[in-house]
Amino acid sequence: MYRLFVTVITVINFASINAELHRNFTDVFGGELILGGIDSSHYEGEFTVDCNEISNLPDINFVIGGKTFRLTGQDYILKLGAELGGNCIPGFQAVTQLDGLDWILGEVFIGRYYTEFDMGNNRVGFALARI
Repeated sequence: MYRLFVTVITVINFASINAELHRNFTDVFGGELILGGIDSSHYEGEFTVDCNEISNLPDINFVIGGKTFRLTGQDYILKLGAELGGNCIPGFQAVTQLDGLDWILGEVFIGRYYTEFDMGNNRVGFALARI
């Protein structure tokens, strides 16, 4: 399991947050601010969005170490198929202060950006992943 704490990340148009990069989480945890801003409905307890509207969803820009990392709707919306009645779900899950953290950046983020954990030097590097 790889974990690295990131002191402060700015999510443009949202807030400054504390975060943790975590390879074993599928979703990006902590999206209450974002989920509240998406025109969504609920299906069996999950936030859902119309799959046809993915291209109209806002980009989410994370600023880490002065560099901006953008996720588009295509990056952060999960298409799970007919079981959600033709809807899709955001790869964000709301979380209430998990060990003092506001967010955990999981595979939704790491899938877009190749992430290299340098545990010996307590740092992490990112590069745009080839998709």
